[in-house]
Amino acid sequence: MVCKKKLYACRPKGALAQQMATQRTYRKERLQAADPASLQREVRQLLADKISGNQVGIWLLAPEHLRLGSWDLLGAWTGAQGESVWPRMALHLVHEAALCVNGLRHERSLTQKGFELSNGLPFVPTDQAIHQLLRAHTIAEAQALQLALGKIRRASGHFPGRLLAIDPHRIKSCTKRQMRRRRGSASQKAFKVAQCFFCLDLDSGQPLCFTLASAAKTVTEATPELLDLSRQILNPAPNRGPLVLADSEHYASELLDHVHLETPFELLVPMPAHNAPKVHSQALPSERFIPRWAGYATAKTPFRLQHSRCPEPYYCFTQRSGERPADYFYKSFLATADRDEVEDLTIHYPTLACRRVLQRQSSSGLASGRDTQSAYPLRPDEPGSVGPGRYPSDAPASGRTLLPLGGPSSSQRNLWRSGRRSACPKRHHPGDLLQCSSRQEATPSL
Repeated sequence: MVCKKKLYACRPKGALAQQMATQRTYRKERLQAADPASLQREVRQLLADKISGNQVGIWLLAPEHLRLGSWDLLGAWTGAQGESVWPRMALHLVHEAALCVNGLRHERSLTQKGFELSNGLPFVPTDQAIHQLLRAHTIAEAQALQLALGKIRRASGHFPGRLLAIDPHRIKSCTKRQMRRRRGSASQKAFKVAQCFFCLDLDSGQPLCFTLASAAKTVTEATPELLDLSRQILNPAPNRGPLVLADSEHYASELLDHVHLETPFELLVPMPAHNAPKVHSQALPSERFIPRWAGYATAKTPFRLQHSRCPEPYYCFTQRSGERPADYFYKSFLATADRDEVEDLTIHYPTLACRRVLQRQSSSGLASGRDTQSAYPLRPDEPGSVGPGRYPSDAPASGRTLLPLGGPSSSQRNLWRSGRRSACPKRHHPGDLLQCSSRQEATPSL
C-alpha cells in the first residue's frame, strides 16, 4: 500500500467540483466538471486517445495566436488565470467565429471532432454557459480588448491605416423588449434590430474595430465613439489624418463638425439626392467643370453647411457623367478637407463598393452612388463608353448589359432553381467578353 500513499488528495470527497452544462451531442446535454484539475486530466486523456475529425484544421491558428498574444489578451479580458475554464471559453468564441459558425448551439454540434481540444476544453459549452461568461463583462472591457488587439495588429503591419470606411450593420432581432423599429425601405415592414458599427481598413480589407448600440442610437451619436476607438488604435499624426469614407446616412452637420474639429480624420460622404446640393450641382456653369476623360468631368467648390459651427467652409466635389447635355448625371460629395477630387471619386470611394461595406456601387468604376441592381447598357458606339459614363433610366435595352457586380441576375437564379440551362440567343464579340472578364479580374474580392 506504499505506492498508494496520499491517494485521497487526488479527488477529495469533501470538495465540490465546479460543474458546467455542456453540449455533448446534437440533442443531449450533460453536466461535466470544469475545475482546473478535471480540465487538465480530461484534455490529456483525449490527446492520448488521438484525434480524428474534420475540424482539426483549427489547430493551424495556433501560430497566429502566438504572434498576437491571444491567450494573454483573453486572460486579461476574463480576469481569470489560464488554468480556469473562462479563458478557454473565450477562446472557444474566437474559434467559433473563425469557422463562421452562428446560430443557437443546441441546433448544431461541434463536439467529438477535435474542435473542443483546440480551446483547451474536453467539451463544448452550451448557450447558457456562454451567456454566463458574457454577462459577467461590460462593453468597456470588450473595447479595451479591441484596443489592445488593434495596437498589436498595427505594429505587426496588418493594416496601413490610410483609407478607412465606417458602416452601420443592422441585424434583425427577436427580442421581446419594447424598442425602436427600423425598416430597409418604405415598402418593408419595420422590425426590431441590433446595431453594429464597423470600421474597416479598405487597403487591406481588415476590420479595425466595431461598437454595439441599441436600436435607438443614431449614426450621428454612435460614430464619434467608433472614430475615437479607431484613433487610439492607429494613433495618426495630426497633419496626416486617414481618409474616412461613409454613406449618405452620415451626412449631418453635427457629425461633420465633430470629425473636422475634434479628430485627426478627414471625412468624405455623398450628398443626399433629395437635398439642396443636387440643385446646386446642376446650377454650376459648365466652365466650372474640368473634363477628365470622355464622359466624365469634375468640379470642386467651397460649400458651407447650415447650422455648422466650423469657421471655414467644407468642399463640395461634383462629378458629371455623360458627354451630351441631355445625358448629364450629377453626383455630389462633401469633404471636410481640400483634397484631390479625381483621386477620391475615381479610386478611393469605388474601393468602398469593392469591399462591399456599403451599398453596391456602379461597376463602371466611379462613385456614382447608384445600386448596381439597376444596370444600364453600355454601347460601344456611344461617347464615353470606354470611360465611366452613365446613362439615364430611359436608355434603350440594346447592346451589352452589365450584370450586378459579384452576383448573377434574377433570370439566372430562376433558371438555376428550375435546373434548366439558359439559352444564348446572341453571340457576343470576343472583345466584349474579354473586356468583361478583365473588369471582373481587376475587381478585388473580400
